[in-house]
Amino acid sequence: MEQSFKLQQSTGLASQGESDEVKRIFLEGNPYLLALTMAVSMLHSVFDFLAFKNDIGFWKENKSMEGLSARSIVINAFCQLVIFLYLLDNETSMVVLLSAGVTLKGPLPVPASCQTAASTAVAPVAAPPLHTHMLSSA
Repeated sequence: MEQSFKLQQSTGLASQGESDEVKRIFLEGNPYLLALTMAVSMLHSVFDFLAFKNDIGFWKENKSMEGLSARSIVINAFCQLVIFLYLLDNETSMVVLLSAGVTLKGPLPVPASCQTAASTAVAPVAAPPLHTHMLSSA
């Protein structure tokens, strides 16, 4: 275990304080609570991955913005970016950063969805010909 902590420290994945904290959790923590926390964390990661997969599939197959708000898509992407940068600035653990990065969805669907939203939002709407209105009122 000591060799594993040294390897993590040498690769930059953990600092000295983090490895001491992990040791303290294993020694002082309730094993049932620790197992429950690990199970919930794993389920959260699986659901996060599945949501990412579904987002990619949705934007890949989506051809129109019917029922979607372009403004909410752009605001959501901005909020996710701010949260990720905040976590990065506070030197959060790599596990949380990875989860936030997956939530941010990297460069794939968010810019594509924003681009789809922007191109659909500014598309001109065809107005009906004027002569049909004149004929129906006469």
